[in-house]
Amino acid sequence: MERRSGLDRRMIVESATAQIHAVLELLTELADAGALRDDSRRLLDTAMLRLRFALERMEPE
Repeated sequence: MERRSGLDRRMIVESATAQIHAVLELLTELADAGALRDDSRRLLDTAMLRLRFALERMEPE
């Protein structure tokens, strides 16, 4: 019988909304680090915008 790691268990319990919030926090940290080229930064900004849009559509009003 295979046992799940603590991370696996937490990810199952977390809602999709909570996971998107966590991803946005990590991406924001990456963007704020300033280690990206301009083109990479634009791609990251676009990805974050799309995640925020999806999150807004998922969250109850």
